[in-house]
Amino acid sequence: MKLLISDTNIFIDLIELDLLDLFLSLEYEIKTTGFVINELDVKKQRKIKEAAGNNKLEILNTDFKGLEKINSLSEKHRSLSLTDCSVLFFSQILKGSVITGDGALRKIAQANGLEVSGILWVFDEFEKTGTMGVKMLGQKFKKLTEINKRLPKIECETRLRKWGR
Repeated sequence: MKLLISDTNIFIDLIELDLLDLFLSLEYEIKTTGFVINELDVKKQRKIKEAAGNNKLEILNTDFKGLEKINSLSEKHRSLSLTDCSVLFFSQILKGSVITGDGALRKIAQANGLEVSGILWVFDEFEKTGTMGVKMLGQKFKKLTEINKRLPKIECETRLRKWGR
């Protein structure tokens, strides 16, 4: 089963759209880091911790040596936050794919030979697996474009036309 290591922004979008459980039901092994959890507000943390308690999501933490390596990544890649570096670190050691909407993390992860996807890919997976019907895809995706203004416009327009407005 393919391993996905998710960054904070993916969870923010999924929780806002009430799609976290649907994402976690996809046929992937999905993990995140304790750093990611700490970036979320209390309400979102509760939802993530509940999913972890139901064994749908694993929250990765590290020992002192791991923290040193995350700090080293942070010093090397100044454009990344410590949280981004935790996602990068675990993706490297566990050989997982990075799921993020962060451009700097995407670029550095790809430069390090990691597979990277984002929230658009998640929606494509919902369609591909039949997890969500076209009408619901269109409604949720439209809402996504309203709450996340940093998405690529052309790719969003293509999906909106495909799934209806």
